[in-house]
Amino acid sequence: AGDPNSSQFCPACCDTTLQNGDQWFYDSKESIRTLEQLITVYHQSVGNNCVLELDFAIDETGNVAADQAARYKEFGDWITSCYGTALKETSGSITSQGGMLSLSVDNGAFDRVMIKEDLSKGQRIRNFAIIVGGVVDTNSTSIG
Repeated sequence: AGDPNSSQFCPACCDTTLQNGDQWFYDSKESIRTLEQLITVYHQSVGNNCVLELDFAIDETGNVAADQAARYKEFGDWITSCYGTALKETSGSITSQGGMLSLSVDNGAFDRVMIKEDLSKGQRIRNFAIIVGGVVDTNSTSIG
């Protein structure tokens, strides 16, 4: 669980495989996850404040198989397309408990929000909410 008052921050990690069946070592007969499956893994790990550690199963020649390299590239391209350019950004400091930092988006639809916390002085945010249109959309305890 961790100690929220500690001077150390250690994010949770999610290690998983590209090959289906939790196959950690290269097997030419084993299929690989689809992009849609990797997107689900990404949202369920990184989206919940975990570090995603996706394996590289090196083949018998010492290389990453071409189909796997193509899937890694496809996955990386998807991440960049979703998170590479912000619709809008803000930054600031909240000095009082219960303080608020606001960001208004005038045009454009969005389906995700990325929140980052400066961890150079430890994890300091103990709870937060995302409010959209006056309604609490998300309420959680850790940004990390």
